[in-house]
Amino acid sequence: MIDGTLDLLLIEDDPMDATVQTLILRSVGCRVSLASSVVEGEDLAMAMLATTNTQPVGIVTDLKLRDLILSRIEGSALAAVLAGRMLDGLIRPAPIIAITSDMTDERRNEALSAGCTLVLSKPLRIDQASQIYDLTMHYTTPTVDPVRAHGIQLLRGFMEKVLSSLRENRPPTVWTAEAIFQILCAVTSYSPPRTAAFALDPHKQAVLVRSMGGSQLARELLERYALMARETPAGRMIALYLEGYPTNRVIHILIDRGYAKSYLYRVNEHLPELISKWIAAQM
Repeated sequence: MIDGTLDLLLIEDDPMDATVQTLILRSVGCRVSLASSVVEGEDLAMAMLATTNTQPVGIVTDLKLRDLILSRIEGSALAAVLAGRMLDGLIRPAPIIAITSDMTDERRNEALSAGCTLVLSKPLRIDQASQIYDLTMHYTTPTVDPVRAHGIQLLRGFMEKVLSSLRENRPPTVWTAEAIFQILCAVTSYSPPRTAAFALDPHKQAVLVRSMGGSQLARELLERYALMARETPAGRMIALYLEGYPTNRVIHILIDRGYAKSYLYRVNEHLPELISKWIAAQM
């Protein structure tokens, strides 16, 4: 085994994966510090990336971290916190490498948009470990265009709330009715009723969808709700919206199934709140 010549923080909550990845990274010359939770990863990252530290440092994080999956948030959202702090000069710049067992173009793009430098597939291989080593050893601060920097900072602000909740051992309360409203409008055919309590916000929609790893994973959350609530009008509404039906057609289909029109419009109006309460009950 090669003596470590640079420092890597590995954020991985699966013990077996952590052991294997640590051995592989050490074999190419990395000194590995391991964090098994989001909060521990943030603490170690802040210490390792202190501006007084001049040693090469890299961050390697799994995209599926159990702390965050409970609230259906991607591990790349943690990267946005660190990347945002780098942009503000609170910690020194370093590469953030995401690893995932579920690689898709969308997830890769979402992770990169959140501030990750590189996205690699699991299981980690020797050649990938060498790539991480070379990237970290020769890392130079990239120029971040204003649009990407703005997106990173928006996601960072959202994620800071999640970290605060986790530190206080509270379930994250980010999936409010408004958040679900924005997600529904972003990834399904759901149209805001005239009596909606919230206004469409494209910036919020982008942040929320990105925090979940993309529109496909956001849709999966809604599909889970539709399946669990399939015997209710709310569950049936979501299933139809996911299929792309417009609101008027959804209402007419459910009227044909025996529901009263006025009742269906009330359910449609309160759909985000119903889903939000369901998510809270799962935590």
